[in-house]
Amino acid sequence: MTDPNTQQPSHASLTDNTPLAQALRSYGLFVIGCLTPDNAADLTLPSMRNGKTPEALILIANAGPIFWDRFQAEHRNETDPMDGWTRRILEPIAETLGMEALFPFDGPPFLPFHSWGYAARAFYPSPNIPAIHPVFGSWFGLRAAFLSPQPHPYPHEHSADENPCDSCSTHSCFDACLSNALSREGYDIKSCLAHVAGDDDGFCLANGCRARRACPVGQDYIYSPEQAEFHMRGFLTMLDRL
Repeated sequence: MTDPNTQQPSHASLTDNTPLAQALRSYGLFVIGCLTPDNAADLTLPSMRNGKTPEALILIANAGPIFWDRFQAEHRNETDPMDGWTRRILEPIAETLGMEALFPFDGPPFLPFHSWGYAARAFYPSPNIPAIHPVFGSWFGLRAAFLSPQPHPYPHEHSADENPCDSCSTHSCFDACLSNALSREGYDIKSCLAHVAGDDDGFCLANGCRARRACPVGQDYIYSPEQAEFHMRGFLTMLDRL
């Protein structure tokens, strides 16, 4: 559930009172995971601008209504309004705290944000693409990663301890997907995009993916119709890249 006092995910707002968490909170953003040189597995952390390896790679995410409300009130008329707004918000926060900001939309080549999250146990792979969290389900977004020259005191209790898909017996997401793009064998992105662009009755575009909405995890965090349509229309632009 969301914290009624902050409208933030209670998962990330009640115990994380680091300067970074406090700077992010009013934007509906929070730390969802932290990767260090010790828990990076076989991944190599990006170097900082001075060539040194960071002591922490901190993943910044959104969930809950504040992020969308702030974006709606503050974004500009530009080609990629959410990317532009996100950069304007987060780069000064990183700089003030002596960190460096990386973004998932910078590329190609694009940085392996989901691989970082999996290694940090911030969330897990899911057939309900692209990832699932035990609290938020698939209703969260990765907005940035901060490289820190100092260790970050990320609270352990925020870690995603288990993949909810592993204990799911119904797989209601498979049944809900009318494009047959979602299955135990994998995800067919071209079928999904073609369905949303042409064969769908408009539901997925206006309300968000049927399969995501059918998942019982994260129901408290389902996007509003306006936010869902914004992201789905952005998703459709991928047609030109495939």
